[in-house]
Amino acid sequence: MKLNFIKPRYIVLALINTISVIAIIMISLKYNSIAGSLKYNYAAERWTQGKGGASQISCYFSNDSGFTAGNVEAVRNSIASSLSNSGVETNKTVIPDSYYTQLGKFNINCDRNTSYQANVTAAGGRFFLFRDFNLLKGAYFSENDNMHDSIVIDRSLAFKLYGSENVIGFSVYLNGVKFAIAAVIADPQTKYEKECAGDIPHAYIPYQEADKLYDKTEGSPKLNCYECILPEPVDELAYNTVNSIFNESYKDKCLIIKNTDRFSSKVIQKQLKTMKQSVVMDKAIELPYWENASRTAEFDLSILYFIKVLLFIIPSATGLFIAFIFSKRLRYGIVTLKKQKNVPTS
Repeated sequence: MKLNFIKPRYIVLALINTISVIAIIMISLKYNSIAGSLKYNYAAERWTQGKGGASQISCYFSNDSGFTAGNVEAVRNSIASSLSNSGVETNKTVIPDSYYTQLGKFNINCDRNTSYQANVTAAGGRFFLFRDFNLLKGAYFSENDNMHDSIVIDRSLAFKLYGSENVIGFSVYLNGVKFAIAAVIADPQTKYEKECAGDIPHAYIPYQEADKLYDKTEGSPKLNCYECILPEPVDELAYNTVNSIFNESYKDKCLIIKNTDRFSSKVIQKQLKTMKQSVVMDKAIELPYWENASRTAEFDLSILYFIKVLLFIIPSATGLFIAFIFSKRLRYGIVTLKKQKNVPTS
């Protein structure tokens, strides 16, 4: 039995498969590069130091939800109680969480009589654990600090105000309220973050100071987001715990996202089925640029995943074809051998 594998059609088939495999590898590398660059979604991995067993959950609220910092303590108690009822013993004080509100654009003044506009976010909890900004100078503020007059600004704003990133301890003013620069962070760096962040610099102040920027009669600004990292000994326990708490009081006024594993093939595969709903918001919720960047990346990753699946068809079909040819020739060889045995010898 002679197998002639040097026919032109086999050469072409081998070439097509080689190109397909190379394309699959390149797409996989691109996929992992995009997913890994959006570090905002990996707070649980940072918190557990890569050991796993926890999930990051983000809850975004509409402006009319009525969710304020005053509700955070009740949420913490509810989460701890719900986890305990599920057999997970934990202390609310060791559950890392964060809350913040996007205050909008403010003119920020400095002692050099210069003023520039920036998007200001008022943050509480362990906000900077979740963001994983690239810290260039200084240190982040914490809600446990004795003083709450600190501000974190990005590199663009530091240069616009003082012409340098070496501005730790320098003063800036928002609506006449004085803040001391505690840290300078890098500007948004990934393609998706740059597209969604826009050209206006960003600044972050303690939530406790937000009231001072507004008329006292307006009350505390409503929160745009609450996020936490919860232990997850069972799949979806963290998401279901948070979802049950917020959907009870804020149904149709909040969007709950499981950041952990959101870029996995399993989750992206589901995104393909509901791509329109994943990209187009059906709720009046203002998302921060890092979440918009993640959602935009999800769309691109869905396309890459779809192309990768299509490319897998080629080597898979080729494998089936080779198996068919091999089995066919094997059967032919067996039949021929049997005929030869039945031929009488002279």
